[in-house]
Amino acid sequence: MITLPVSINNTKNFIFNNNKNTSILSPGSLPVTAHGHQTSVSPAYPVNYYLPFNFKAQQENEDIKAFENFLEGFYEQNKNSNVNKIETYFLILDIPLTESKFINNSFINMIRDELKSCPPAPIDEKALTKAVASGFNKAFSLLSDNEKVKFTPESFVEHMKEQKILPEKIALKQHCNELRQLLGAFRKEVLMNGSDIDEQKHMLLFHRFMEGFSKNLKGNNIAYFDEAALERMKSRLAKEPFVSFVKKSERIQAQQKLNNFPSSEKCAQDIYSDMREKNIAPFDNPRLYEFLSMNDEKLDFILEKIYGHEKENLDELFDSTAIDKKHKVLLADPCVGARLGELERFVDENKIDTKEMAPVELRRKFSDYLGTETVYRGLYAKNPDELIQKLKEDGNYASVFKEKDKAIEAIRYYLDVAKTDEDTVFGRIMKKISKPSQGSEFLSVSSVYDIAASVPRLVCKKGFPVVVIKAEVPKLSLIKQENMFRSMQMNQRHRVLVVGDRKFPYDTNMNRIETFVPFYLPTDRAEIVTDTQSVAPFWID
Repeated sequence: MITLPVSINNTKNFIFNNNKNTSILSPGSLPVTAHGHQTSVSPAYPVNYYLPFNFKAQQENEDIKAFENFLEGFYEQNKNSNVNKIETYFLILDIPLTESKFINNSFINMIRDELKSCPPAPIDEKALTKAVASGFNKAFSLLSDNEKVKFTPESFVEHMKEQKILPEKIALKQHCNELRQLLGAFRKEVLMNGSDIDEQKHMLLFHRFMEGFSKNLKGNNIAYFDEAALERMKSRLAKEPFVSFVKKSERIQAQQKLNNFPSSEKCAQDIYSDMREKNIAPFDNPRLYEFLSMNDEKLDFILEKIYGHEKENLDELFDSTAIDKKHKVLLADPCVGARLGELERFVDENKIDTKEMAPVELRRKFSDYLGTETVYRGLYAKNPDELIQKLKEDGNYASVFKEKDKAIEAIRYYLDVAKTDEDTVFGRIMKKISKPSQGSEFLSVSSVYDIAASVPRLVCKKGFPVVVIKAEVPKLSLIKQENMFRSMQMNQRHRVLVVGDRKFPYDTNMNRIETFVPFYLPTDRAEIVTDTQSVAPFWID
């Protein structure tokens, strides 16, 4: 429906309001520009800092200085060792740079030789830094000019992909920028704290860097920490704050062992078939909840993926209710998760015994309790009669269902622990808003006919046919902006949507302007008309 003019790249930072009367799911506070648009870079990770490995001929001196400063930050956390300081960094990351096509073993060996010239502990850190810089200069001088130009963040990321450290399908430019920002921010903090920085402070800084690195790489973020690497980290860094980082790494290992156990593909295929053949939406399908009930640990990881870091708040709220624990599988449906407070009130007020009830039955009763709501959806149609007939027979599927394989993968998101680039459900909805051409499991609808009829005018002129669906939809199948998008609400409150001679202030009409329906909009009983008079909408500040 309406593509709201925001750009949100941090899709993990959203919070639950634990007020049991509202149970609001919303994005967290993201930095905002003067124009009300959300920025993609957190203030904690400033831009315009070079990745230490970003060597180009004209930047050689600056980057060697950056490398020297960057390494200085890692020495303090392992100051009891006499040599191999640089190797500590590579071991922690478990990145085999010595196998790089651009750097041979002489890179490490020369630095190691320089380090051996340092006096035994306690080490003079300035002398150590100078020795490493000298060794690095010698190693770097062995590279040809062509190799120096090639050794960029892009080659660094490509190397990590070759070594199976990063997944094959990643946004290369994005990750290179993130590496620059994270490494640059870490180096800046080390320099700001001066040469007298203590070990605990370095540990905190490095922990923050590693946490940011793992979060921003997404996908198989810190999967490259194999068991051997974790053991090294435990022995060298078994103190706060690294304990929490090691625990997080171990949790990710446990999560990976649960991938495809049991396989979610068969279940997703069955749910897809039920949609196509019986018009049963995934969150109405008992198969989904039966599958999720098979493994509590797996469900825990799935909910963590769907709701991000605030999953703990949702756990706390659910555990405080009288609802039987087997019904926790219902939280895989974000429509239920956003209404958990209402679900608890429904169970309490109606004195419902949930112990002997199947999850899908509780969901059905809760849906009946909430009732339905009238929504509108506009579609551009070259042949409106043909489209109306198809809608009457099949219903309206989300765009991702144009291809069977993509549809099954969208269903598997709610069945498997494997992560995607849009980890949280909030991220997936924001992708629907910001990248509508890429396909989504969510459909946009509006509570206002004029708005629904106007949206297709963004791609077709007045006079061309627009098909408008008027459907009664269960309220439990709607994700509203009162349930989500709190930061968006704050940034858009001053704006007004104009459709023809009607004006809709966002502040008082947020839930009428745009709502989201997962997977499928039933239209067998819908009123469907053709509109040729609607005009394109626009926003005013």
